[in-house]
Amino acid sequence: MTVRIHEQKKIKKSAIELFSRYTDIKILKSELESLGFLERVEKPTLVVMENPDLELYVQIGIIPENKVNGYDVLTFEEIEEALR
Repeated sequence: MTVRIHEQKKIKKSAIELFSRYTDIKILKSELESLGFLERVEKPTLVVMENPDLELYVQIGIIPENKVNGYDVLTFEEIEEALR
C-alpha cells in the first residue's frame, strides 16, 4: 500500500498535539478515533491504537484514574527500523 506521506505527517503531528491538550484517556481515545485511529489493545495500564490507512501507531501508558502516563506516536516504518 502506498502511504500518503504528507497526510501521515499531518495526522501524526495532530495526534501528538492532542497529548498536550488532554490527559484523560477517554477524551484522547475519542479524539484519536476522529483522526482515523482504531483501538487495537486496551488493558488497565496500556492502550494501543493504529491508523492503518496512514500506517501510524499510538501507544499510551495509563495510570490510575484513566490519566495518561506517557505515549509514543510512530509510523510503521519507524517501528520496522527500530526492530532491525
